[in-house]
Amino acid sequence: MVALGGPRFDRFVRRGKEFLPDGVVSVLRRPYRSLRRSCRLLLARLFYRGDRVVCPCCGWHGKAFLPAGSVVLRANAECPNCYARERHRLLYLYLTRETTILSTSTRLLHFAPESSLRNIFEKNDNIDYITTDLEDPSVKVQMSITDIQFDNDSFDCILCSHVLEHVPDDRAAMQELLRVLKPSGFAILQVPIKDLPEGRTLEDDQVVSPDERERVFGQRDHVRIYGRDFYDRLVAAGFTVTVRDYTSELGTEAEQKFGLRAEGIYHCTKCSLTA
Repeated sequence: MVALGGPRFDRFVRRGKEFLPDGVVSVLRRPYRSLRRSCRLLLARLFYRGDRVVCPCCGWHGKAFLPAGSVVLRANAECPNCYARERHRLLYLYLTRETTILSTSTRLLHFAPESSLRNIFEKNDNIDYITTDLEDPSVKVQMSITDIQFDNDSFDCILCSHVLEHVPDDRAAMQELLRVLKPSGFAILQVPIKDLPEGRTLEDDQVVSPDERERVFGQRDHVRIYGRDFYDRLVAAGFTVTVRDYTSELGTEAEQKFGLRAEGIYHCTKCSLTA
């Protein structure tokens, strides 16, 4: 029996995609997520009372965030109220402090929308908010990131966090993201990055089975491990890229208060030759 919660259940659900009809896994997830949230909130109220950490996405506060992680369990990771994890909280802080998308008229395209951020954007009247995913039936538009069903120069902002490592043809995806981004807009394109030999991305199109991908790339649904050359791929696609170590910029006090981890923010705009 697989317990309702933790990495074992998450792996069980992900593997269900291999043999269940489209949409069934998503339907099965809904009552699980509701039960999981209720249990975690009760746990947090009983054992995590305090003011040491604050979730900037929803305002929850306690002595620590809950542990989370599908591969390696990380301490102080997930907000029990809105499920925001370290990178979600970091991205929210960046968007609110370094951009104006929450205060000005913005057309926003959000790939694989995280629930903690999706809830915020959906409630903001100034945002024309388009959610998209290849498999999730709850989004507004189901489509492939390598074939985006919108006109050129359609969006002021694009959010695509930890998606490209799942996409076999990531260069085609980058070209599509560039195409639908307005010349005056920006995209935040995040991926997990590791220090690899010579900074080069590890990929092999001969590795196709989920078991082999888990062995080589660390997860069953990953098709590569990005190195520091992720920046070069974005530039080659036509983006002007600014990488900010925003956790360090915020400082140690904010890092501890908001439960952050170091992850570079890849802020991408169209270079003048492609605008």
